[in-house]
This record gives sequence, structure tokens and C-alpha cells, in this order.
Amino acid sequence: MKGTGDGPGFSYPLTVIPRDKAYEIESEIEVSGDAKAGITLFVSKEEYMGLSIDTKGHVKREQENFKRYYKTDEPVLETNRIGFKIVNNEQVVSFFVKTKNGKWTLIQPSMEVSQNGIIRPALFVYGDGEAKFEYFRYKIKED
Repeated sequence: MKGTGDGPGFSYPLTVIPRDKAYEIESEIEVSGDAKAGITLFVSKEEYMGLSIDTKGHVKREQENFKRYYKTDEPVLETNRIGFKIVNNEQVVSFFVKTKNGKWTLIQPSMEVSQNGIIRPALFVYGDGEAKFEYFRYKIKED
């Protein structure tokens, strides 16, 4: 995907409409050029929350009009390729990064998002550059 705009809200994200109240989305992303790419839960260009990576390996929480927690881990990795996962458990959302050993690590405390309307999983790329999404997985979360 080619980068567009200057943030996730203006990047024309590729969204899907969830049919379930509890689900996980995950993707492995490789970014190039001067772009940032990631996955997000998208309400509108003014409301979204997700994770991005740039070519220098900076992981960033991308969000607009959601509460930002004081303690948010935004690691700097030595790669331009990463796995991201977002778990939406009936409007309680958690964010994960895949480590080098293949395990998922929580990088953000869970947050409740029920007041924000329909939340759509999405892929995005913004800035000058592009990203390759190795896969995008939507999985129903079962108890």
C-alpha cells in the first residue's frame, strides 16, 4: 500500500466491518521510504486508535480522541518489519507487539471504548513511502 496523508485519519485506511463483539486483528508489516504503517481500530478520521512502525523501528501509539494512558510502552526496535495485534474484547481493547522469539507482548493497558460507536479494524499507511502487509488476520475471540 502506498502512503497517503499525514496521519492514520487522513490515510484512507482499508477497513473491514466486524460482525462480532469480541475479536482479534493482527498483521505483519514491512515499511519502506518515509512512511509509517500499522493497524488501527477506526471510527472516523477524527477517532481512531492503533499502532504504527516507521523504517527506523519506532513503534508509536496512533490515536485521536481517545484517552492516552500515562504509561504507554512505545519501543524502538531495530527493524522495519513487525507483527501487531489488537484485541477488542467487547469494547475493552489491548495492544500487542510480536517479539523476535514470536511471542506477543502487551504494550498498552486495556482501555474501554464503548462510547465511541462502530469501531472498524483497519490497515493504514501514511507519509512518503509504502508498506507491505504480509497478512491480515481477523479472528473471533472465544471465551
